[in-house]
Amino acid sequence: MLFVTCALLKEEAALAQEACGIFPPTLFLPEETHGQPSSLPRALEALLSGGEFSGPLLLAGGWCGHGLAGYRPPFQLVAPRASDCPELLLFPEKKEPGVYYLSESWLNSENSLPRQFQAACEKHGREKALRIYDRLFAGYHALCLLENPARAPLAAREAALSLARLLRLELKTAPAGAVLLQKMLRGEWEGHFHVFPANEPVPAFY
Repeated sequence: MLFVTCALLKEEAALAQEACGIFPPTLFLPEETHGQPSSLPRALEALLSGGEFSGPLLLAGGWCGHGLAGYRPPFQLVAPRASDCPELLLFPEKKEPGVYYLSESWLNSENSLPRQFQAACEKHGREKALRIYDRLFAGYHALCLLENPARAPLAAREAALSLARLLRLELKTAPAGAVLLQKMLRGEWEGHFHVFPANEPVPAFY
């Protein structure tokens, strides 16, 4: 068994392993795959070339952008039926329409929304950047910070609150769970996971 997780799910992956007492070899995808799903197959190939591993390959992440389409896994591949990381972390709860979800790891990432906004300010000036982001978030009424129940650091909540004020959105919070990751590690794949055979291309829907 090999456990490969999105770089922004490191803490949740560790919590899942501790909760079920299962500690397979674990690799982390580079952070850029989070924003560039098309780079996922190359990133996986690079990770797997660094050692001798055996399957199944448990791929922990919400795979938006159809980044796995066409990838031929060297082992049986198990991936969650989650359209993105927030959907994975909220399980078994559902995402609320009109809410943009954040996590502490994502707020601290190189491509976080605060850093994107700062880059827009430097390029266009603050007033134009605000107009751009008003249009981008016109369909949202709230931000929701997914908090790690074991930590819930104040700094993350303050950063999310500052962002919500900037975008003139309500700030909500919800627990970031590891239930789906625990199911994956325990082999409870029925209903909530896709299981793809080794050496065959992943279908375009994923």
